[in-house]
Amino acid sequence: MSEDPMVEEFFSEVNDKYYPQVMEGLEKLEAADIEEGIEILARPLHTIKGVTGFMAGFEEASHFTHKIEDFLKKVQSGEVESTGDNVTLLSRAG
Repeated sequence: MSEDPMVEEFFSEVNDKYYPQVMEGLEKLEAADIEEGIEILARPLHTIKGVTGFMAGFEEASHFTHKIEDFLKKVQSGEVESTGDNVTLLSRAG
């Protein structure tokens, strides 16, 4: 693991706080509670996107979470249908 305290803190936060939130959101999606699942997933993904955007070497993670967040917003707004395939895509990306 990295010797950078910021990186260590980031991974600790991801494991302790954000991972459980993502898992809860994915469970909601799998239970066909799409709106609630998206709402739950959006919070940790937004934070991870923002934090990784400021961390050297994490640009790809920031770019990836940004793409997921954009897709979540499109499904949430109805711009993209919440079909089974799209929900599966959200589940696999989360």
